[in-house]
Amino acid sequence: MAIKTPYFMTNRDWWDFNPKGYGFVLTNKAPQEAVEDYNRFMERERYNEEHGID
Repeated sequence: MAIKTPYFMTNRDWWDFNPKGYGFVLTNKAPQEAVEDYNRFMERERYNEEHGID
């Protein structure tokens, strides 16, 4: 199964690595569509973590 790159990660100007730990943070250059995709991505990540899904 191929893993699709999240939309918010398709432009390197829109995100950075979280300086406080694991994960990513958005920059102020991210458009609304990237922000919405990032929020969906983080919701899935939290769900997977809570349910022990890798």
